[in-house]
Amino acid sequence: MFPNAENGLNYPLFRMVAFLVPMVNVELAIINTSGEILLTYRRSSPDIPIPGWHLPGGIVRVGERLQDRIKKTAETEVGFRLTEERIVAMSETLIPKKMSRRHFISFLVICRPKDYDSTIHDYSDLSKFRWFKAEEIPADLISNHSRYHAILKKLCQTGLKQFKSILVVEQSEDFTRHFDDL
Repeated sequence: MFPNAENGLNYPLFRMVAFLVPMVNVELAIINTSGEILLTYRRSSPDIPIPGWHLPGGIVRVGERLQDRIKKTAETEVGFRLTEERIVAMSETLIPKKMSRRHFISFLVICRPKDYDSTIHDYSDLSKFRWFKAEEIPADLISNHSRYHAILKKLCQTGLKQFKSILVVEQSEDFTRHFDDL
């Protein structure tokens, strides 16, 4: 009925499923050995009403192991393999307005780029990717990722040693307000 659902669904079908079923996704806090975190810039869309910086992430496909999605997301979104992957937080997002992609269960994963060489990918185009030091993490994270701001700053400052157990991170009221006026 749905050929190759493991590879993702066509967009109209994906939006319908996302409207009906919670999405499980990973959000990658990729920290390099200099203590910088890689963020990507996301333009506004029907799913993200206000543009901003965010963690690379991906939705787990049917039949796909969480660990495999983590690795594939890094390879497809930022172009390199990971090492030292560890889930440190779980959060749930509920958007009150009836729209597609309105319920997420997210796993925050801290990790390092494997065999990373800054010359492989030149992320000087700030509209796409950029490494940030702890004190440089932008205030304009997309509203759903703003809840991670303090955690990301601490991760950059301490490396991957912080947060030994999984945290449950609550959805911020600011995020919900972004959808109230739509």
